[in-house]
Amino acid sequence: SASTNFNLASNWSTSSSSVTNVGNLVPDLCKDIVMNISWATGGNLSTLTASTTINSFTITATLSGFAYTANINTAAYALNILGNLSMSMPSSAYSGNYMLLATTTGGAVAVGGTATIGASSGDQGFSLISSGTPGSGQTTGTFTFSGNVTMNAKGGVYYNPYVVFNSSSAQSLVYSDVTYYAPFNSFTVNSNLTITDATANAIYINAGPVTVGAGYSLTLPSGSELNQYNQVTTGVAGGTLTLGAGATLTLTGGTSTATNNVTGSNFPGYFSTYTFAPTSTVVYNAAGSQTIYATPTYGKLTIAPTAAAVDPLSNTLTAVGILTMN
Repeated sequence: SASTNFNLASNWSTSSSSVTNVGNLVPDLCKDIVMNISWATGGNLSTLTASTTINSFTITATLSGFAYTANINTAAYALNILGNLSMSMPSSAYSGNYMLLATTTGGAVAVGGTATIGASSGDQGFSLISSGTPGSGQTTGTFTFSGNVTMNAKGGVYYNPYVVFNSSSAQSLVYSDVTYYAPFNSFTVNSNLTITDATANAIYINAGPVTVGAGYSLTLPSGSELNQYNQVTTGVAGGTLTLGAGATLTLTGGTSTATNNVTGSNFPGYFSTYTFAPTSTVVYNAAGSQTIYATPTYGKLTIAPTAAAVDPLSNTLTAVGILTMN
């Protein structure tokens, strides 16, 4: 409808005095899009009706009702943000309100710059990315990030997103919420990505795969986890952890209390299948003691001086490539 159509020119205004034709207000790659939302209820606030490229996207929202969810929904279309994405709910009347940037099956969101989900301080409601809306349920819509991603204290995920990290340079994913976890359905790394969690197992995988592409790397510092946890069939391992040719997984954590953890390290636990290319490398590099997980067949394996024995000790450690003990 006219009230929710993201691609309808008459739904937009401009701060530029050079734009005099209302037809030129349709969001496009030359425009920085700013949405300042003030709303008493929830629902689909804005929905794409065509695939759209914009320069940057800033969204702030105030919902004066209680426990409402406002959706900016790409539906089955692609939203390509060339620059930065920023989402926050700085003056929501109720802390139980949510704002979603959502995409559904066939849809996609791509962010070329940095993505800041939730303000660093002062937010009342939650700003979330979501593969699906409360009306559609869980879908396979995909988010692709080419810059750093920061999910602040009231930023995170709703329906478990399918995410791709895609950059020729180093990337970071920082998750700061200590109240709610961030489950992802599918997690693909085509960059050199470092994950930082506010609390153990804050970021986890819900039944889907984790793939580190050929020649790329995933680093899990101490305190960061990326374990498998199927919310539907709890207690059952699932998903596949794949390291492509020349990929590197670096682990710097020791003892973990996270759900489905691997004893003695922050190696991603509870996957039903581990597929490591012969030229891939797993690095155990904790500052303190660290136990080597014996289940996978490693490609190359590098062990720091403080790493302890194989876990469990009765198992056989297998590496088809090079074993390095520093």
